Amino acid sequence: MMNAPGKRNQRSSHGAGWDLDSFLDCCTSCGAPDTIISRRDENVFRCMNCGACSSACPSGCNPADALLQAKYRLLSTMQVSERVSKTVLTARRFVQWGHAFPFAYYTRAETVFWPGCSLTAMSPKVVRKTQQLLEKKLGKKVGIALDCCSDPAYQTGDLDTVRDASLRIMSMLERKEITSVIAACTNCIKVFSKYLPGVRVWHVLDILPDATVQPLAKETCYLHHPCPTYRFNAVQGRAKFLLGQLGATVIEQTGPRCCGFGGNMHALAPELADACISEIMVAASDTPIVTYCMACKDRFLEKGGRAYHILELLVSATPVNQSLSSTHGWFNRLLVMLRMRLDGRGEKVSSS
Repeated sequence: MMNAPGKRNQRSSHGAGWDLDSFLDCCTSCGAPDTIISRRDENVFRCMNCGACSSACPSGCNPADALLQAKYRLLSTMQVSERVSKTVLTARRFVQWGHAFPFAYYTRAETVFWPGCSLTAMSPKVVRKTQQLLEKKLGKKVGIALDCCSDPAYQTGDLDTVRDASLRIMSMLERKEITSVIAACTNCIKVFSKYLPGVRVWHVLDILPDATVQPLAKETCYLHHPCPTYRFNAVQGRAKFLLGQLGATVIEQTGPRCCGFGGNMHALAPELADACISEIMVAASDTPIVTYCMACKDRFLEKGGRAYHILELLVSATPVNQSLSSTHGWFNRLLVMLRMRLDGRGEKVSSS
């Protein structure tokens, strides 16, 4: 059993201009979230944070954010089951490792490319090629920032860890005089929008040039949108446009469908996570799946699917064709950091 850290002010600590009482006052009880929240049910940890409930809520009550806050309340005020405790602590350790030397690294530059944990772990080549393409497009130096935005902790409702990590990230950005971040991970953008509101952040697909270099052989593909993009969906249109430029016929996902990684569901309830990804793969049928979340792609590969990350197509990198172990992923992250040091483009982050 786990005793979580003490409760903090919900509004000021976590950048949320709402609370659970406000949600319950707004809710018309058309579904289950209000019941789960009211009785402080641990089933709240089966929420995958995909945002589907908020997009469907007829009253605009934002049950997705309320469910996240309910997770935080349980962690802050009550003991939770061993499975939840283990998942929370594992996510917390991941964030801590990702933020420390030798895995975290920041270039001193006005603008940096923030690839995110999954892309760096899966394909160092895509990270380097994307950085080079960004420099060519913008006509100036674009550094790289290697760090964990703390989304794994966010997914479990461990918002104190997210707040602390965000303060450290903000300190590093200021120390390295970084004013603009180009991110490849929509989960990173989601966290930054809540916890680093003063930082200018773009999605990499908003910056990359329209002229692309690798065709998709004019195949039909299934475009899987990562869950956070339903909160800021302009990037969805950009992804579809770029695939069209590549010559693909696009079958587009029409609503939030989690790959099973959201909420750390693959650890908390593997059967539910598998049911979610099976739903996507059935919808895709025999067509290749294209996404712009490397964690989603890894899930598809793990289940035997044929999947691409859109950056692999845009920068002409050989696609990763099998799921990688955690050890291999951390090794790849180390390789990227070492390459940066050899190039003399960045500075290590102190383990303190």
